[in-house]
Amino acid sequence: MKAMRKNDVHPTDFGFLYGLIPNKPSVVPCDIDMIYELNKHFLIGEWKNKNEHVSLGQKYMLQALANQPKTTVIIIRGISDGEHLAIGNFYLVTLKGTCEKLGFGEEGLKQYILSWYNKIKG
Repeated sequence: MKAMRKNDVHPTDFGFLYGLIPNKPSVVPCDIDMIYELNKHFLIGEWKNKNEHVSLGQKYMLQALANQPKTTVIIIRGISDGEHLAIGNFYLVTLKGTCEKLGFGEEGLKQYILSWYNKIKG
């Protein structure tokens, strides 16, 4: 499978769903950048470049996901768009909704993913 290039990726526009939910008109779907499912365990990653922030809606969603059984949620500061790869710090979203630094860089992220897998592989 070939890696997608930046010009191959078109962000989904959820604007057509704005106002759909009664009594919650500003609620629209969030997207997730990365997800693993192994042995009914989930590792979810939200990527943010240095100029992006987690929106309030994403914060609520990521915290709700982090509170689900067998689910780990991380936020990765960096970019991986097929042309550029730069990974800074990455963080665990805790059950309280705070973030704890897990590591740094490409090798750190790979090691974290492998340690997550080794922990859940049963």
